[in-house]
Amino acid sequence: MFFSSDLTTAKSQSVIKSQLEKEINTLRVTRAAALQGQDGGSTTTAGYVGKKGKDFEFGHVLPIQVEFAECSAKGQAEGEADLDAVEKWLEKIA
Repeated sequence: MFFSSDLTTAKSQSVIKSQLEKEINTLRVTRAAALQGQDGGSTTTAGYVGKKGKDFEFGHVLPIQVEFAECSAKGQAEGEADLDAVEKWLEKIA
């Protein structure tokens, strides 16, 4: 997963990561409440992401590894992209 920092108002990768963790946690809580409301029983753990009973973090053991990197398609000079982080990641997984 990559985050582009082309704009001066762009947020850092740590801020984006934190916001995504909070959003995924909110979705888990909402989904659990909806499942309890339908049958009155306990929620199912099928498809549960992260550690049960703790707020979601990308650092938890997940079925896939999620990495964050900052990059810019704009670059320093006209027509020059700064995609070093993307290229390093592609070399690593290839």
